[in-house]
Amino acid sequence: MATFPTKESEIYSLALRMIEGLRGNPDFPKPPISWPSLKMKSLIFRARQNDKVKADAKLTGAENLKKKALKNLIAAIKKNLRYAENTVNFDDNKLKLLGWSGHREPGCVHPPAQPTSLKARLKDGGHIELKWKKPLGQNTVSLYRLYRRILPDGKWEDIANCFNAYLLLKEQSRNCEMEFYISAVNKVGQSIPSNTVQITT
Repeated sequence: MATFPTKESEIYSLALRMIEGLRGNPDFPKPPISWPSLKMKSLIFRARQNDKVKADAKLTGAENLKKKALKNLIAAIKKNLRYAENTVNFDDNKLKLLGWSGHREPGCVHPPAQPTSLKARLKDGGHIELKWKKPLGQNTVSLYRLYRRILPDGKWEDIANCFNAYLLLKEQSRNCEMEFYISAVNKVGQSIPSNTVQITT
């Protein structure tokens, strides 16, 4: 798998590759940071970088502005990379269009173990709070997928992804009985489902 760059010039180059790779690409229909927004962050960083070259950083604060712009750009790139990896299931050829790689990391040879102890709690406003325990073992978890079905006859649907062992579903339908389970995912595959929980809104 590709390693995220540390040099400013390489980070900027990765941003440019990602912008071109996302533009009009049906493989990545809804990136968390759209390509125009990423382009704007890249332009801001480039401008701050040029300001730093031209100005005395101690007097103008140009260095701090450049660092802030770089931090924002890195966060945007990483958010899109995580989205892209899971959207195309780490397809190396498709990720290369963004300047990235989908090769497996050494040591990551199995799907995650089962998430456990899933619990659901109804909160004010029709929100549902879901918590669970992370899988045991050494295999990395890239994200969690939440599945739901409406009782009594609904089909299981993949309704949300998250990166932590917590999820809040907002403004759910009233007087509805439903079930949930969680599955952990990495680039190798998907875990067996967690326990199932039932709740009525």
